[in-house]
Amino acid sequence: MSISGYNINITPELITCYPENNIFEGRRRICGFDLDDTLIKTKSGRKFRKDSADWTWNGEVIEKIQYYYNKKNGIIAVFSNQAGIGEKHSDKLDSLITTISMLIEEFNKINVYCYFHFAPSKDWKYRKPLPGMWEYICNYIPHKINMKKSFFVGDAYGTTTGNKSFCDKQFADNIGIKFFTPDEIFNDAVEKELSDTVIFDPYEQSTDEDNSFLEIEKSIKYSLDKNNKIVFIFTGPPGSGKTSYINKFGDYNTIVINQDTLKTKNRCLKEFKLQLSSDIDIIIIDRTNPSKENRKEWINIINKDNVDIYSIDFTDPSDKKYERCRYQAKARYVESKGETKMISTIVYNIYKKNYTTPSKDEGFTQLFSVIPSFIMRPIYTKYRWLGEE
Repeated sequence: MSISGYNINITPELITCYPENNIFEGRRRICGFDLDDTLIKTKSGRKFRKDSADWTWNGEVIEKIQYYYNKKNGIIAVFSNQAGIGEKHSDKLDSLITTISMLIEEFNKINVYCYFHFAPSKDWKYRKPLPGMWEYICNYIPHKINMKKSFFVGDAYGTTTGNKSFCDKQFADNIGIKFFTPDEIFNDAVEKELSDTVIFDPYEQSTDEDNSFLEIEKSIKYSLDKNNKIVFIFTGPPGSGKTSYINKFGDYNTIVINQDTLKTKNRCLKEFKLQLSSDIDIIIIDRTNPSKENRKEWINIINKDNVDIYSIDFTDPSDKKYERCRYQAKARYVESKGETKMISTIVYNIYKKNYTTPSKDEGFTQLFSVIPSFIMRPIYTKYRWLGEE
């Protein structure tokens, strides 16, 4: 694939199309734009382009691009999420490259260079609102960029109609530059039509000390005073704080059975049987265990009178969409640079479908409900927004 005068670089994580001749001298501001429904819109009126030619400018685009390039000495750059486009989907990739070629042809008519960036997959770095695409071009430009004069324009800012995503606004926030809507730049609109939708904000979460372990510790001491072994069965979606909560058991003779470590449920069950006969005081079953049937598998293995079984439920009834959990799971994924697995929305939907509140008639000695304090992970000091999934 080639476009005259431009170099195309295609990887699974990032697609770029840069001019062969870079003219950066005197240009210290980046004028960034989303592509679809920002620079261009479909001719057909469909949500997505039906083919490479199904587009037209979204307002006075050429005039404004020419203004920012010539009058404001801006570096014109496109930053666009394009999920499902890559080497494995060659037809979609070919269509995108053809569209880029057509855009470049129009930009050439007004002597404007443009730097294109596309994130084809849901990765830990490049997909908006994460600022990887911005950082990529900043590392490429040989001098420092003026962040106060730079800006980003996009349609995903949580509009009351149309695009409900916030990723473009959050992209600009993560970078620390001004954000504008397409109407503000291309149609001289004055005000944004902002959504009243409440979005999850890690900066607004309570980080107050969680004192729930004080009551749990009373039960631990009660059981140990009777020389009873203790089994804690955790219930909670990924990212709810189960694994982090285990740190509170550090002063006790404890073993944790975790499927992420042992890989299969059968291995976990086998290890559980072994530990019931060991000299370990506390066994923690660190799995999601949303249903009564899930928890029953563990309880049925216990055929001893000197074992107290405690339930700790980490499910937050006020967090209907598990936004807090999803955010923490995404934070781990980004911090690990993709080494940990991304938790999909499907996993949370399945958990919600199967979830039942633990009850004593399942065989529990006592029930605890815990919502741990929000952990301000190091990544939040760098990026406030990690995306909707």
